[in-house]
Amino acid sequence: MNIRKLLQKGLLFTFPFLLLFSLRASEPEGYYKSAYGKSGYTLKTALYQIITDHTALSYNSLWDAYETTDKRADGKVWDMYSNCNFTFGSNQCGNYSQEGDCYNREHSFPKSWFDDATPMYTDLFHLYPTDGYVNGRRSNNPFGEVNNPTYTSKNGSKLGPNGTSGYTGTVFEPVDEYKGDFARSYFYMATCYENKIASWSSCPVCAGNNKESFKSWTVELLLKWHRQDPVSQKETDRNDAVYAIQKNRNPFIDHPELVEKIWGNDNTVFDPDNTDPVDPDPIDPDPVDPDPIDPDPEDPNQIVYELHYEYTDGEGKTLTDDTVRLFVADNDGENYRNPAKSVLMDEDFPEVDDKEAGSPATVENTGSRYVETFNTVYTYGKSAVRLATSGNAGSLVFEELAVNGDFTVTISGKGWSESEREFTLKCEGCTQTSQTVTFTQSKAELSALDRYETLDPVTFTANGKARLTMASDAKKRVIIDRVTVMAVNSGDGPDNPDNPATDARLQAKVIHPLFGQTLTDRVLTAQVALKEETGQQHSAYDLPAVELAESGNYTLWIQLLANRQEVNTETILFSYKENLIPDNPDDPLTVATPVFSPAGGEVEKGAEVTIDCATEKATIYYTLDGSEPSSLGLRYKAPLIIDEAVTVKAVAMRSDYTTSAIAEASFTVKTDGPDDPGSDTLGVKENPVRFSLYPNPSSGNFVVETLDESRVEIFTLQGVQLARFEGVRGRKEIRLRVSGMYVVRVTDTRGSAVQRVVIR
Repeated sequence: MNIRKLLQKGLLFTFPFLLLFSLRASEPEGYYKSAYGKSGYTLKTALYQIITDHTALSYNSLWDAYETTDKRADGKVWDMYSNCNFTFGSNQCGNYSQEGDCYNREHSFPKSWFDDATPMYTDLFHLYPTDGYVNGRRSNNPFGEVNNPTYTSKNGSKLGPNGTSGYTGTVFEPVDEYKGDFARSYFYMATCYENKIASWSSCPVCAGNNKESFKSWTVELLLKWHRQDPVSQKETDRNDAVYAIQKNRNPFIDHPELVEKIWGNDNTVFDPDNTDPVDPDPIDPDPVDPDPIDPDPEDPNQIVYELHYEYTDGEGKTLTDDTVRLFVADNDGENYRNPAKSVLMDEDFPEVDDKEAGSPATVENTGSRYVETFNTVYTYGKSAVRLATSGNAGSLVFEELAVNGDFTVTISGKGWSESEREFTLKCEGCTQTSQTVTFTQSKAELSALDRYETLDPVTFTANGKARLTMASDAKKRVIIDRVTVMAVNSGDGPDNPDNPATDARLQAKVIHPLFGQTLTDRVLTAQVALKEETGQQHSAYDLPAVELAESGNYTLWIQLLANRQEVNTETILFSYKENLIPDNPDDPLTVATPVFSPAGGEVEKGAEVTIDCATEKATIYYTLDGSEPSSLGLRYKAPLIIDEAVTVKAVAMRSDYTTSAIAEASFTVKTDGPDDPGSDTLGVKENPVRFSLYPNPSSGNFVVETLDESRVEIFTLQGVQLARFEGVRGRKEIRLRVSGMYVVRVTDTRGSAVQRVVIR
């Protein structure tokens, strides 16, 4: 596309592309050569292989690094959150009480999202020096755009409710000058850690896969910021400075067009000699589908399912990928069609503040997102809306549905208390205008493992259109988690472009290989099953066989599409090792089974247990909870301290993933008298493990600090596990949404220790 056309369209990023050659003058020759000629997610993987191997810094060394990477022309700290004038060294945080007190090390991609793990924890490409107070106000909230800020920093950065669709929580909005900087930092994180990001379950903006990596609303926001705020000289200078320290670069600063080729609308391959930018929003009045779907002429509403799959090795290199067409049969043996039974609406409610307040709770769905027409949304737990408060009625109002005939409404949730379980389900436009619905369970009767109950479907009949309302008075508080509307005969639904009746009941699930399974057969054929929401298998397909190149880790990624719309994705990790002869100490290809000393039995309290392996350079992993040990678990570094009855399992592993048999030993502790009356509900007693927990009591957010690599677990007083974090070293930020008393257990190589925390 020529420059004149861009100028005519007035695109904001035209001028920086004219400066492209000068801005990337310091890029080493041939640095991105292996990515040339690639596009899409294949291009992203090629970039990952280039930049992922870099020098990991210590956390303290960041202070010195900032003097090279983030120094303004006047020698002061370049802070993108504030306009304060900090001096390097003398203004480091420390304590702060207001903006301008000091600067600290800001993880623009919050460290809690990746569980404080390295090397992300000290990666300069997303770590910036920022005002400590502003950083604290931002906390670990996502980036977004704020219309009604609750806080504004001195340079105009804002904190408040998200003003765009896709996310309803609190967000932080930097000033326009730096939005592109942060967007390219996030695209870097998705690329440099392509092999890790799918597992970052604490990340609210992550999609749970290593392809697009971010949820659609985040991708749209980052693309917008990237386009509106092009690469500046500040970024290119910083890119060079970080490269001198970490020995890797941010490719989206060197080549901004890469963002469009991976996440945008540019389907061309990476060719650095072709610097013409691509229109991110091309106008095509008559688009042509290069691979059209041919529907059944007798049933134009038939759903066509497609399954896309990719096998990748441990380095992120694609072994094979393809898209296959699936033909799904129903009970009558015919193709599974719409509108035989169509999902008209499937609502999972947004996560909002958990508090009791005095104004009525009302949520209205406009068809694209929820509009909050009240002062406070009342919730209990994650992604649930509470109807009413102790003094006010509340309701949920849904979009109008095009439906002609019978349809069912399935509701998931629970009652607030034993006497507060009832609400009214109303239907405007139905022959039956309302029905009383009652949950059988209250929040006190449901644990975290069975958070909600699903009621039997409620049936209504409509004549063309229907609008649902769920209402509860102030005396009948209930908690609603999910509402699904399914039409038996959807009538005009599929013909209404504003409310297409799509069927997303079927989910693709990999049933072989199992998650974390180790295979011994070089040729693998995986099976994918299409399952109903209830878990009942509908049909299954064998993917084409793939030959695994060598021992190591692999990933199978699948994506189910219904009429080209994504239904679900799944990522399966597994390992492969070649068939080996039985364990033989003289055979260099085997790993000896770990040996415990002592071998088990009754020991004195505080006794030390060592674990050894005869195979040189083998790493030992172990568990204390009866689960199977793996490389994802605790690594043996020092003798274990036995303070209570425990069963230890251990496995040894070489760097090529060759693994020993599992060793197991059970220990009991000699007792000289009755149990210590101060012992905890969970049965864990005092031991040498030390950790800090603060603040306590807490309003919901607290920090656990450990001395060594540890497992951190959160329990109710009844012993129900609410959360578990592996490999914690140093600070771990934790949030609990419901008031009460909880038990925090920390386990490292010396054993376990517990402490209670009070949430107010």
